[in-house]
Amino acid sequence: MTTTLPKGVASSGYTEVVSVPIGPLRYFHTASLLPGRTDVGTTHVHLCANTERSISLQIADGLGIAAEDVCSRIDAAAALAESWIPAASNSYRVLLVPEGTAGAIRTRSLGRFATGRTLALASHVYGDQPQAFANLVDLVAHESLHALGLATKHPRARDERSAYYAGLCAQLKINGLIKEESLPGAPLASGDRAVRISSQQAYRLRLETYPLLVNGTIRIGTPSGETMLQRCQQIGSELIRLQ
Repeated sequence: MTTTLPKGVASSGYTEVVSVPIGPLRYFHTASLLPGRTDVGTTHVHLCANTERSISLQIADGLGIAAEDVCSRIDAAAALAESWIPAASNSYRVLLVPEGTAGAIRTRSLGRFATGRTLALASHVYGDQPQAFANLVDLVAHESLHALGLATKHPRARDERSAYYAGLCAQLKINGLIKEESLPGAPLASGDRAVRISSQQAYRLRLETYPLLVNGTIRIGTPSGETMLQRCQQIGSELIRLQ
């Protein structure tokens, strides 16, 4: 399991989900790491009160963000992933730190194949709060899809293209738009094979979705938004058929 950031990762950080079968059980180990110039310092825990899933936030002290709004968006992003690969819900521990701050969070869980997963996720909170929400729901939907796929032995459990689409579709459905800066980025020249493969698929999605941008966004209620929603439906339906 990764304990330090692989070389060449994006500024948004690196998340790893490891799943190992142990007899009738499955062991999950997740780690989410953020690069930064300063350490996170002290944090406080907020337990989400009005969500369908078990979600706890670990928030850097002094960070101004509406915790229950974050909770509802995490819950909605998780629900989107579950609509594509139906399975028992994940639990979530989410670390939120200011932009430029390094952070790390890890979890270990053991349970039956389709249950007992706790995901650890870390995300920067920018001064531009809508961008913070975009990154967060994208991260939750992306990694949730991987975890649900591993739990159900889905043939596309490790498919980065499907997971990146889950993130984009979560942005559009939950936040109402996808900004150009929230599209997946360019290939990374990393020495880590997993990072290279993931970034290559990210760039593939950028090429596929970039033509849908109108004035820098894809918005709900516009022709390009409807085209993107249809693509989301198509990918979700395909994953369900393969299960």
